[in-house]
Amino acid sequence: MPYTAEQTAERLAFAIQKRSEESAITRFQLSLKGIGEMSEKEIVDKVFLSSLSSELLNKSWCMFQVSSTSYSFIQLDSAQKFRKLSGQRLSTLIDS
Repeated sequence: MPYTAEQTAERLAFAIQKRSEESAITRFQLSLKGIGEMSEKEIVDKVFLSSLSSELLNKSWCMFQVSSTSYSFIQLDSAQKFRKLSGQRLSTLIDS
């Protein structure tokens, strides 16, 4: 029986935690096929992906699409270290 988005998020978080025991992982990519394997779903639809993304946020992971069949995952702690830019500052660069 296929896993729910919540269960799949738990499975992913647990698997990455176990894999991180070898070396720390703060970001990774997973194909749509890989997500299907983790959720035991033959067809992974947009509704499931959206729910999975929300559930992963509750587990301190951010998920986003990087190609038609690939998704990236990053720990929120790591993402919060990104440099912050403002739209106003970027607009002034374009307009100058």
